[in-house]
Amino acid sequence: MDIAKHQQLYRRIKTAVAETTPQLIGNLNQKLEAYSGDARILDHFLTLFGNDNPYLAAQQAHLRQAIFRTPQELRQEKEVLGISVSGHKLTEQIFVLTHSYNPTRTWRSGSQAIVKIMEAFGSEEQLVRYTLEGQEKIKEKKKQGVKKSLENLVETLEELLADYSRVKDVQSRNDRLKVHTLLGLDEELQKRILMLDRVDYGNIAFAKPTEKAFLAAADPGGMFFGWYKKQLLQLPTAIRDIYTTITGPVEIAEEERTFMVGALIAYAATKMPINREAALGGYQKDLDVILGLPETHPIVAKYGIPNLASVRGILNATEITLIDITKVFDAYPVDQVRKEINRHYAAQFAAELGRVEQHLAPLFIQQGTWRDDAYGSSIPVSRLKKSIYFATLTSKDLTSVRDYLALHTIAVKKEAVFQALSLSDFKQLIDEVTLCGRKIEYLGQELAQRKKTVSNPEDAQEAADELKSVMPRGQGYGLQENFVKEHRISVQECSTRLDALYGRNQLWMKRSPQWNKLASFGLYSSSLVKELEEMVEMVQNAAPSAEWEERVKQSYAIAQSPFIRARSSHLPYPEKKYLTSLEQKAVQELLEVEPRLRELEQSNPTFATVDLPLRNTLREALFYSGKVEQSVQVDGKRYPLQAEPAFAVSGTLSLYDAAGIHGFCSSLLEGYTKASEVPASWYEKASFVVSFIAASALRAVGMMTAEYNSYAALRYMDKKKSYIANDFMEQVEELYGRVLPQRGRR
Repeated sequence: MDIAKHQQLYRRIKTAVAETTPQLIGNLNQKLEAYSGDARILDHFLTLFGNDNPYLAAQQAHLRQAIFRTPQELRQEKEVLGISVSGHKLTEQIFVLTHSYNPTRTWRSGSQAIVKIMEAFGSEEQLVRYTLEGQEKIKEKKKQGVKKSLENLVETLEELLADYSRVKDVQSRNDRLKVHTLLGLDEELQKRILMLDRVDYGNIAFAKPTEKAFLAAADPGGMFFGWYKKQLLQLPTAIRDIYTTITGPVEIAEEERTFMVGALIAYAATKMPINREAALGGYQKDLDVILGLPETHPIVAKYGIPNLASVRGILNATEITLIDITKVFDAYPVDQVRKEINRHYAAQFAAELGRVEQHLAPLFIQQGTWRDDAYGSSIPVSRLKKSIYFATLTSKDLTSVRDYLALHTIAVKKEAVFQALSLSDFKQLIDEVTLCGRKIEYLGQELAQRKKTVSNPEDAQEAADELKSVMPRGQGYGLQENFVKEHRISVQECSTRLDALYGRNQLWMKRSPQWNKLASFGLYSSSLVKELEEMVEMVQNAAPSAEWEERVKQSYAIAQSPFIRARSSHLPYPEKKYLTSLEQKAVQELLEVEPRLRELEQSNPTFATVDLPLRNTLREALFYSGKVEQSVQVDGKRYPLQAEPAFAVSGTLSLYDAAGIHGFCSSLLEGYTKASEVPASWYEKASFVVSFIAASALRAVGMMTAEYNSYAALRYMDKKKSYIANDFMEQVEELYGRVLPQRGRR
C-alpha cells in the first residue's frame, strides 16, 4: 500500500495500533507497504469488523463458508455466486466471513482480497500454520489454555434471554417489556433462538443435488440490516427504536449494544422471509450421503437415520424464516454430523495432507505470505510447470492443492474447515489433495532409484519433463480407498487374486508390474482397471479357499450321491487358493440340496444297486429297429435322455426321479431283445438280405438292395451294448424265407 497516497487511512491505522497493540507499531509501516491489496478494501474491512487496528479486525473475522467451482461447473451454471464487498461479481470462488460477536456483519470476497489481508494482519497461528515451529507454538498455546476466539452469537442471544430489561436507550421511548412481548420469547422460541449459531455455517440448503445452491437471501444481497431498512415503517415501535439506535451516531455501551443486536436477530429470525434454497444450501447433499450409510455406521448408531417428515412443509416451502431452519436441525443434527464426518475423513489421510503441506505449500506461500501470482481463481501454471512436481501433478491437481491451502489460511478456527464444505465437496477436495500426496511419494522414490538430486524443486523443468512418461500423471488415477468401495477388495488383494486365478494370462503378466507399483503407493489406474475389467470383476467376487474349505469337502461328499443326475462342472479342485463365483455357486447348490438327497435315499433303497446301473447301461446302448418295404431299412437310436424322468434343482443341478426311472427303463426294453442274446443264425440271415450278394434274389421278389447305412448298422453292431426290436427280427426272418428260393439264380 502506498502510505503517501492514503494518509488518512494510514493515520487511523497507526493511531489504533499504537493505542491497542503498541508492541506491533514497530513494523507497521513495513507491513502496510508490503500489503499489496486494495487500500479501499482494507478500509472497508476495518469498518466492517469495527476496528481500525487491522490486527484486531482480522482476529474478529471468522470463516463461515468456502465455495470452489471448476471451469466445467462454471460453464454449466453460468451464475453469479454473490457480490463481493468491493462490488465485484464472484463467479469462481467466494469466501464468507462474519464478525466474531456480530454475525450480521458479513464479508464476501474472492480469495485474493481476503487472503492478502489475512496474510498481512492475520494471527500468528495463521501466519505460521505451515511451519513446524508454528505448529509447535500452536500446540503449546493450546496446552496453556489460551482463550480461543469466541463465536459470540449464542452468548449475545443468551444475554437477551437472561435479562430483557437492560436496554437503557430504549427506556425513554418504549417499555423494555414490550420488546420481550413483541418477540414472543416463550420457552420453545428461546431454545430455537439459541440454535441460530448453527444456521450460520456453510452452504445450508436442502436444494436438489442437480440445482445450484444460492447464497443470497430473498431480498437483494440478503443483507440483514437491508431488510430492516426496507421494513422500517412497518416495524413495531420498540424494534424500530432499537434499529435506529444501533444504526445511528449515538454511542452505546458494548454490553447494551450486544443486547440490542440480539433483539434484532431474534425478531428477524421469526419475521424475515428468506429463500428456502438460499437459507438451507448444500445440506441436502449431506442428508443424501447420511441416508446411504449402513446401519452399523457410527454416525447412524449415534444420531440415527434422518426422519424429516415433521419438517416436510419447511423443506417444500419457497420462503422460510431462520427459526424454521432450527426446526430442521431439531429433526436431525445434520450440521454436527457434517463436522464429525469431515473431521474423521481428513484424519484418515493426515500423512498425505502433511506431505502436501510440506512439499507444495512453498509453491503458493512463502514465510507465511501468499505469493503474488497465487491469488485468484487461476494458478500460475507457467511458473509451476517448471517445478519438479509437475512431473506427476497437473494444473488441476495443483488447483486442488491451492484451494486446500487457501481454506486453511482463511479459517481462523480449525473447526470451520470441517463445516465450510458439504460432505461430498469436502471428500472430493481431500481425495484430490491426498492423491497429490501419494503422487509426490511416488515421485520421491523414482528420483531416489534414478539417484537424481533436485537442489531447487521450483526450477527443475528438464528433470520433470524427463520423468513424465514414467509417472502416474493425469486424471486417470484414484485412491485405493475408493477402489475398495467400488470393488469390495483392496488394490493389493485384487493383484493377489489376479495372480492366483490368471497367473498365466498374457495380458495380466504384461500389466501386473505397473498395477503392483501403483498399489504400493495406495493408487490404482482407472485405465488399467478398464482394460482388465472382466478379470477384475471375476476376482472381486472370488473368495479365499480357506473360508470355504469345509464346505468344499462337504460338497465333494454330496457330489458322490447316486441320485445326482447332473451338476455344475465348476466344483473347485482342492489346491485352488481362491474360489470364483461360479465355483462358490456350485458348492452352495450341493450343500442346499443335501436334505433332499437324504429323503430320496430313504424312499428308494434299491435305486443305487438296481435301477441306476440299468439306466447307465441303457444310457450307452443303441436301440435298433427297422422295416422291410422296397428295401431293408435299419435305424439305430440312442437313449432318450431328454425324456428321462428328473427333478431340475437349478440351471446346472438336477436329480433323478428314482421312482420314474424304473418304469422309464422298463418301457424302453419292452419289445426289444439284447443283441448278445439274439441267435447267430438270425445275424447270418440279416447280413444276407442287406448285402449286395442278395441283389438278384431281392429283384426277383420286387425289392432293391439295402442302403449302405443299413448294411453297416448290422455289420458293425456292438452286440454287448445294443438292443434289437423283436418285430424287426420277425420281418427279416420272413424276408429271408421269401428270397431263399431265389438264391443262386441269375
